[in-house]
Amino acid sequence: LAPQLLNGVTRERRRPWHWAMTDTKEDETESEGSGDTNDDTSFAHRHLLPGKNGDNRQVRRHGESRFSVWAKCLPFAKNHAFAEDCELALRAGLACAIFAFPFMVNPDSDVCPLCAKINKKLGIAQNGIMFFIFSFWKTLGSTINLNKQIAYGLGIWAVHHVLSSVSIPSVESPGLSVASVIVWIDGSMFIFLVLWLNFSTNVAMWVVNCFVWSWMDDLTPNAAGADASYLLSCLLCGLLGGVLAMLVNLLPYPMLAIWKAKDTAAHLVSMVTESWHELGSYYAATGGKMSELSILARDLREVQAKVEDLNALLEDSWWETRFGPRWRCTQHLLPRFSQCVRELYDRLIAVHHACLREHEAAMACMEFNPAMLKKSCTLTETTKPHTRKAIEETGKLMIVVTEGVINGSFGKEEVATIEASIENVRRAMLTLTKEFIAAKQAVGLKSIREETLEDHIINYELCAFSRIAIEYAEDILADQRGEKALPVPDIGNYCMGVFDKAVLFDPEHLKWVFRSWILIVIGQIIGYIGYGTIIAKYSVYISNIMSVMLNQKGPGSAMLKDLSRIQGLIMGTVLGELANQLFGGCGNEIPMYSCLVVYETVALFLVINSQQYTNMYLGYMMAMFGEFGMVVPCTTSTSDPAAMFERVSCTITALILIVGFNMLVPAQRAASKAGICIVASWANMLGSFQKIFDPRVTILLLDRAHVADHTATAVSYGVEASKEPRFWRTPWKSTAFTKAVSCAVNIRFTLTSLERTAIGHVGSEGPKTAFFANMIKLPAFQAFWDLMQSRMCLLCDHGIYIFEYEEADTNLEILDRHFALEDDMPRWADARAKFIASANSLIESQKTAAVTSLEDDASSQACMVLTAIDMTMRELSKVEDAFLQA
Repeated sequence: LAPQLLNGVTRERRRPWHWAMTDTKEDETESEGSGDTNDDTSFAHRHLLPGKNGDNRQVRRHGESRFSVWAKCLPFAKNHAFAEDCELALRAGLACAIFAFPFMVNPDSDVCPLCAKINKKLGIAQNGIMFFIFSFWKTLGSTINLNKQIAYGLGIWAVHHVLSSVSIPSVESPGLSVASVIVWIDGSMFIFLVLWLNFSTNVAMWVVNCFVWSWMDDLTPNAAGADASYLLSCLLCGLLGGVLAMLVNLLPYPMLAIWKAKDTAAHLVSMVTESWHELGSYYAATGGKMSELSILARDLREVQAKVEDLNALLEDSWWETRFGPRWRCTQHLLPRFSQCVRELYDRLIAVHHACLREHEAAMACMEFNPAMLKKSCTLTETTKPHTRKAIEETGKLMIVVTEGVINGSFGKEEVATIEASIENVRRAMLTLTKEFIAAKQAVGLKSIREETLEDHIINYELCAFSRIAIEYAEDILADQRGEKALPVPDIGNYCMGVFDKAVLFDPEHLKWVFRSWILIVIGQIIGYIGYGTIIAKYSVYISNIMSVMLNQKGPGSAMLKDLSRIQGLIMGTVLGELANQLFGGCGNEIPMYSCLVVYETVALFLVINSQQYTNMYLGYMMAMFGEFGMVVPCTTSTSDPAAMFERVSCTITALILIVGFNMLVPAQRAASKAGICIVASWANMLGSFQKIFDPRVTILLLDRAHVADHTATAVSYGVEASKEPRFWRTPWKSTAFTKAVSCAVNIRFTLTSLERTAIGHVGSEGPKTAFFANMIKLPAFQAFWDLMQSRMCLLCDHGIYIFEYEEADTNLEILDRHFALEDDMPRWADARAKFIASANSLIESQKTAAVTSLEDDASSQACMVLTAIDMTMRELSKVEDAFLQA
């Protein structure tokens, strides 16, 4: 699409050197002649955009690096994400060794005698690396966000620590006393409050993790000095660890979320315009191949994944863009681009399904009327050049607007180009609409016919593509001119979310709060009392381990997460002690540093490259507890088997407490959460259909985001549900769940098209159009809709029985309802034919009026409704089959 435009907007900026591409001579000539060296004005890497040789499928990927040594070590061309994670883990491993170097050398040497004294007093080496491990991530923006959460946690704890130190008396003797009782009550209430308020789990974890140490110091007789030193140590180590984490993202070259967001946007606009071009080519071809649709389906899945990545990158890039006006502008405008791509993705899926339906009909040798087929072919041939023109002009508009968005500026020439492109798209859309209607009239097609359903749907969605692109361009221009600002995040609502009553009094949240609170307090009591040589008196390790377990509210089995953490903790403790035994002591600094680099690189690679939560937690625990054994000052004896034994014994004690308590008061399992979310998604879809097709509802208020959110949450929990232990429960119905999720995703796309058909625009609210309101009042349509509604209600009830109740026995009542619906299915074809006849009569009775888009054409709207119901029924049949087998 428009290769000359693509070549003009793909100037390469200075980026990480392993991303540099081997350009052609023509590219080098253009680059040298441009004279543009501004890093912020380039659009995207050439490997993200279509090639020049006429094959729009050939997208340049990461090719051979100019730095061949690095490219051979880390094969970016084969798997860029893997190589990038390897590089980041290696950076982190080297950073750990460099940071620990001045604290691990012989204290008697002249390297840094002051460092040894400070480390002996504050423990900066071990604690600083611990804070670093939990505060770095893949981009500078995400690292800043993690450090912000750590800073909030440390700040809350420090404020409480200062207030309690001046208002609560110190404990001067062992055993119970008035002072110790006050300290116990204060600590218990503070932990409960932190857990109850709607802080992120990361903030709560750091508050509690730091607090249990100072709490135990307060309970230890005459330990006020240690308490003060611990406060200073945490604040200083948190600062040093955060700075080190940001340096890892910046050196030797920056890893910025805003850069990745720009690249992702460039890739998305390229893929979306290519996909429309390929669908247009398939529609215009005399015989399309199924392989083309399969490849297109793969590309559409990639589009969906990249949209999710873009949203996460934009959230992470907020801090990165505060000091650059153009980056700030890009970060402000890209959410509107993301919204546009989401809408286009839904439309692309609708067109893809229409093409699949056409292909399936051809493969099944359906007996269409030959005369109607001839008219359909004539209609396609007549509109083919106008279809191509509309796709080409809309693609140009998308690319040139997105260029300005990514560059973060719109000059007068760019604005003029965009305005001219908008008019070109409008003319192309109007011409396509007129020629399509004229072609229908020329061959005598005034009503809905099976043979021409795909023609109506594809051209209808193409007009929607053009309209969405125009609205996207106009919104961007209006924001830049100051006429209508795009929405910005409300910081006030974000801050007040800590006191959100819907979360604070949610039963599941309260259950988690009480379970975590009781475990931490019990762990603190056991550590306070001690147990012989196994658990030292005033030991804080048990409650400290409990606090690390707090961030298990997300998807996944709590038991699997706990076991993974314990596994990482024990492996890290033992491997760290083993490395200390082999390489500890003075004179072995180089082997010890090498071992630390390799160990931390491997452990942190598990963290950043893991696709599963359990592996991530394993990597975190290995990295943290392994460095405790390795990062020790150079002395005659660096090994401490007693400390290792205490950590392991406390870990096992914590494991027994956690598993036992979770058996008595079980948390909500991943399978249960997945089932609730998928059933909620189905219920929301059913409610949306009922609002759309109910004649009594004249004004629609829809929220498709609820369907998407519930479905995405169900997917996250469903992956973990298949891995968690089931015990006495029935096996997880993986096949039925996968079908239910796939159906929910596909049906959501029909809601997008129906929303536009019903209210005349894409939005959350609006009155139904006159034609749509009259159409759904038809008795034939209501009979048609009742059959689909009965099927959806049945599948919602069946889904509750399978996923929420998880019953093993067959529900005879639900089975009888399935049989009854099967008996009614012959009515489906009859009701469908009657609806088509009634809709044709309604269309013919409409007054002929000029329309500027096929979205306003009555016959196209009726075809859209009919196709949406057909697609929904096909998806329901697949789910029904999977549910009955389950």
